[in-house]
Amino acid sequence: MQQIVKITVNVLTLSIIFIRDYNSHGQEISGYIDYSHRLKTEQFEGYFGGKKKLMPRSTDLRIFFPPCCLQL
Repeated sequence: MQQIVKITVNVLTLSIIFIRDYNSHGQEISGYIDYSHRLKTEQFEGYFGGKKKLMPRSTDLRIFFPPCCLQL
């Protein structure tokens, strides 16, 4: 499941993708990816060609809200 969210802050537009998938061990992996940043820093031909799978990394965005607040 993937969702693309656009946020505009002070004339800055970010493209954030939420990805939830499973790794080869059957564990759920989910996270928010700054798509704009990834496009600038990685070669995406493998992703667009279906040879690579776009997955969250430890360097990607993470958003945490305390249990008393709304969680994304």
